[in-house]
Amino acid sequence: MGNKAPSSNPLFGPLPFELEQDIRSLNPHWEDKPGPRVPPVRRWAFGRLLQNLRNGLTPATVLRGPRRVGKTILLRQIMANLIADGVSPSSILYVAFDEIGSLEKLQDPILLIARWFEDKVLARTFNEGARAGQPAYLLFDEVQNLQSWAPQIKHLVD
Repeated sequence: MGNKAPSSNPLFGPLPFELEQDIRSLNPHWEDKPGPRVPPVRRWAFGRLLQNLRNGLTPATVLRGPRRVGKTILLRQIMANLIADGVSPSSILYVAFDEIGSLEKLQDPILLIARWFEDKVLARTFNEGARAGQPAYLLFDEVQNLQSWAPQIKHLVD
């Protein structure tokens, strides 16, 4: 992509309207609206995950665990903490891949959503934001429900 604007990449077109609306509804913090309540009790993984994100120890972190142990709540707590610490709400993307049926029809939905986020929400590339000291945080919940999710994440990291 170089120095071109994100939308100039011909490999990624616009998101379908329904998908864009679904993503916007999952990210009410972009419009300074409240999201779902999050419990104040934090599990052991919270501090470690937040530290990894803040310190940039890894460009990607995978959080795995059995169903119903609090992974989604942990992600919501991370979002709330980042915003409380001064991270711009528009720098945080949350996508719950188990709640969006329209994703099944898309090729490389993670990359498509990421490029849309760069173009329509961040208004800069991930690299531009990182170099300016304003990294983006992409929080993907239930991403394992997508086929070929790992190569898409690798592509974003690379």
